[in-house]
Amino acid sequence: MRHRNDWTWSVLLIVAGALLFLLAAGRIVVGLRAIVELQQLDYGEPIVYGIAARLVAGQPLYQPLDHAPFTVAAYTPLYYALAAAGQGVLGSGFGPGRALSFLSGLVASAAVGWLVARQSSSRWAG
Repeated sequence: MRHRNDWTWSVLLIVAGALLFLLAAGRIVVGLRAIVELQQLDYGEPIVYGIAARLVAGQPLYQPLDHAPFTVAAYTPLYYALAAAGQGVLGSGFGPGRALSFLSGLVASAAVGWLVARQSSSRWAG
């Protein structure tokens, strides 16, 4: 009876792992397709990448508060600087900022995996 339970547990782990892999692969594909999409995908994208474009043009990140344009810098200055650098190298549009966000997500997920592997002493868990 013990042997049968071990086999069932192994099959369940393989199925769960395969489903998680498929979900992660699907998210990666959707993220990569979004990078090359020419239209805005989120209501705030034009504002965020417009601020980055101002940096490319040599304008300050933070605008005066006493007259228009009234915009809010929703991200850290580092994000705007990196997005502006991407626009400077790759050209204007949504793509450079989306690529930056995509790469940031990959780095963050790798960092979480590394932390889990380190804390659990198991690469498989990471």
